[in-house]
Amino acid sequence: MTEFPALKPAFTMMPMVGGTLKSADGFSPAIEAEFAVAGQNSIHADSDRAHNRPDAHSILKYV
Repeated sequence: MTEFPALKPAFTMMPMVGGTLKSADGFSPAIEAEFAVAGQNSIHADSDRAHNRPDAHSILKYV
């Protein structure tokens, strides 16, 4: 599968209940924000259980 481009992480989000969201080095647009309201955040598993996806509903404030 070398004909497909490699994916690079765009963001880190730790922890999901609060804290900060920061874009990965070299990612554009650069984002650095704090959670103003940590909403309903969870991990969602696909029905086939092959993939898990973050499901984040929060309000961010740029720092």
